[in-house]
Amino acid sequence: MSRTPLCLAFALTLTACSDDAPTSPGMAPAGATAAATYNVIPLGALGGTGGEASDMEGGRIVGHAETGEGEFHAFLWENGVIRDLGALPSILPTSRAMALNTAVQVVGFSFVELPNGNSAEHGFLWQNGTMLDLGTLGGPDSRALDINSAGVIVGFAQNAAGNERAVRWVNGVIQGLGTLGGPTSQGLGINDAGVIVGRSQTKTGKFKAFVWRNGDMRAVGTLTEAFAINSAGHIVGATVAATGFQHAALWKNGQTIDLGVLLGDHESAALDIDDAGRITGYSIRHTATGERTRVFLWENGKLKNLGNSAGKPNRALGISPAGNLVGSSTENGNQVAVLWRRE
Repeated sequence: MSRTPLCLAFALTLTACSDDAPTSPGMAPAGATAAATYNVIPLGALGGTGGEASDMEGGRIVGHAETGEGEFHAFLWENGVIRDLGALPSILPTSRAMALNTAVQVVGFSFVELPNGNSAEHGFLWQNGTMLDLGTLGGPDSRALDINSAGVIVGFAQNAAGNERAVRWVNGVIQGLGTLGGPTSQGLGINDAGVIVGRSQTKTGKFKAFVWRNGDMRAVGTLTEAFAINSAGHIVGATVAATGFQHAALWKNGQTIDLGVLLGDHESAALDIDDAGRITGYSIRHTATGERTRVFLWENGKLKNLGNSAGKPNRALGISPAGNLVGSSTENGNQVAVLWRRE
């Protein structure tokens, strides 16, 4: 995800031992736990300034970053060096990498030019220096959002009627996964067993999280969306709290656990979970002038603030097996890709 060498970046050091306890119905205030220290490392850009990191695997990071021409391209970062992965052919050469696996297969989405002259987004698979257009279900758009160790890709694609449908790609072949009874669905995450999670409309038009396994799609507790699933089958996403706001949530052992929000905030979302059960995402405070977002880490039943409580917006999108986080932070007014490296 980043382009400049890591040695630039030990400027910011934060700890997970914040006094921002979570607030959530039924959750006790978080007390002090063993401190996990994180070095916050800006990852640079592709000649421009902005960017965001999406996923980390085996020390490699992917995301999107600004070029010197002001375009945003998918990138692969390794050992302090960033690589521009380019984009699919288009008059708008813009792309974003969302996930990768240990085989360094990278997935995301990129603008393409349609025969009628319009532009659309298509999911892509990048491997061995080549970006492959994954196509759609007959409509204009698709997005590839996650990939497992076997190379199975999950995301969503529009059908000929223009409805988004959760899909998976196996060896380049697209397969629709259905819905929970409504017209639309989106695949958002997959584990190494091939179990897929996401969200779907029901017959009444409401959105609910789903888990898809061996051709069977089912709703997941009270979650409204599910972003990730680990090897144990634990699922993270969001649920509607008693306050009416969205809260980060964990589905485990048949129960939905509200993870709450950081102190003083209103909403949150859990975006990723590792096999150790650590969860990351972001917590939001609504203010008269807009929103303030902060990164959180949920570990050993405690919700910790890894953001700057005084200020700049930041959010985490992914967590690695080693407990490192990736996402973005605001520096000098620009959203930049960062790594929270666990020490």
